[in-house]
Amino acid sequence: MNWRSKKLFVYLQLQLKNAFLFVPKVFLIFMIFGGLLFGIGIYGNQILSKNSSIEKLSIAVVFPKKDYLSSMTFSFLNKMQSVRELLTFVPMEREEAFDQLKKEDVFAVVEIPDLFIDGILNGTNVPAKISLSEKHSLQNILFRTLLDTGVSILGTAQAGIYAVDDILFSYQMFDSIPEMEEALNQIYLSFTLNRDTYFKSKKVGLTDHLSTIQFYGVSFCLLLILYSGMAIDNFFKENDSFEKSITREGLPIFFSQIIKVISLTFCYWILLILCFFISSFFPDIRIHLPHLSISFYFLLFPFLFNVISFFYLLHEISQKPNNYILLLCSLSTIFLFCSGGIIPKQFLPSSIQKLGIFLPSSFWLSYLKKMVLHTITLPIIFFCLILGSCFFILALFLHSLSNHR
Repeated sequence: MNWRSKKLFVYLQLQLKNAFLFVPKVFLIFMIFGGLLFGIGIYGNQILSKNSSIEKLSIAVVFPKKDYLSSMTFSFLNKMQSVRELLTFVPMEREEAFDQLKKEDVFAVVEIPDLFIDGILNGTNVPAKISLSEKHSLQNILFRTLLDTGVSILGTAQAGIYAVDDILFSYQMFDSIPEMEEALNQIYLSFTLNRDTYFKSKKVGLTDHLSTIQFYGVSFCLLLILYSGMAIDNFFKENDSFEKSITREGLPIFFSQIIKVISLTFCYWILLILCFFISSFFPDIRIHLPHLSISFYFLLFPFLFNVISFFYLLHEISQKPNNYILLLCSLSTIFLFCSGGIIPKQFLPSSIQKLGIFLPSSFWLSYLKKMVLHTITLPIIFFCLILGSCFFILALFLHSLSNHR
């Protein structure tokens, strides 16, 4: 080991010792903000886990006497997947139907007029009378939406058939009309069949394939780590005489600062490993933790290097401890909110969603989520290190500028 390497090693030991002196402060921040964030996480979990689904609506249908075609049509509608998941059509007599509507046993009454299906086929479109419950505003919106969609689909189908009929009439191709109408009817009816035959089912969630506990757990960990940065501002602060003595000893400022960042990263890494280890002894917490393998712990190090470099950058921007704490708390909260860590991004305005894409917190959240799901890849790790290096280099540049003033 040459002379410069010995100095680097000694300086690394000093900085590691200095970094571990900040552990009690960081742990105190974890305790103070941990309780607050834990409460927020439980409340958010209750909101996202709340069953707000609408029950299937029962619709009473009053048919004209001896109108077997309408009865068969609604029987077919009851079997359509698009309908049966939301509605159930129940045939009733008129008096019974309105009696059930008053008791709120059915949501609506549909009175079918005479020659209803014939009207659809010949284009006269005799309207049915629909009576809705005066309550259930949310169900009203759903049912009206379904009606509007059904009328729109029917209008599209009729327009397509009539357009083809007009063209065939104009070319005097009368024999082709039944064949073309049959073909178009088959096409339009195919959209009412089982959707699973034509489409793949894909689960879309608000929490990016995580459980709600895991979703808020990731946000909880990130915000806790960011807030803990309030305790380590003085770690990056050095008096001018010490910095000059390091430079005189032949240790470039780049090496002295990178050793500081790595030392503090190592300190945080050990602290988080201990926290995960302790948490694994609590069954209620352990069931929501990812598989704590060796690779999981090693993946924490690039993430922590990225965050500690961000702390260093904020320190150089603010220059004063009070400014640093205010800047760190403000940016941490704003960044996490815009990135969808507090409220799922699907609920945020589109402008905030677009802004959140460019914030480092979006990458931090994504990195932690991929760690939990075990889907992290080498390019993501390299990007994490590159982003952290960019924070460090920019902070070092600002540090050099302040020294030359």
